[in-house]
Amino acid sequence: MQNNSDNSNSTSVKPERSPIITVLFFFGIVMNIVSAIMVTTDYYTYDTIEYEPFLLVVCQDIINIVSLTLLLYWKPLGFYLYAINTLVAYIVLVMLTGTEYDLFDIIRQIISIIVLYAILNIKEGGISYWKAMKLKR
Repeated sequence: MQNNSDNSNSTSVKPERSPIITVLFFFGIVMNIVSAIMVTTDYYTYDTIEYEPFLLVVCQDIINIVSLTLLLYWKPLGFYLYAINTLVAYIVLVMLTGTEYDLFDIIRQIISIIVLYAILNIKEGGISYWKAMKLKR
């Protein structure tokens, strides 16, 4: 008599997220929380920090926390939110402070998005984490 309640009847194998990637997401969340606290402390401690850049940096940190949390819950929206936030916040910060665009900073922002996308495209069991996120909806 065969046992028909076999667990291999799933249509696609979805890889579990690597613990290293989970640690990286948690590290990103912690670092953004620390950044928001430090900027807020500096704003209330020193009178030299302007209101608009302070508010923008704190909002960027909060949006990064939300986007990394979405990635922890395996939602593709987290990546898109992170990418848009990274680029838009940098451009707005440069506009508010009146500093010139620094090509190195723009390249650094784009590289951070590419690295995150590359991490999400690591394959485990023949399927990338990015595809697994889309399958898991």
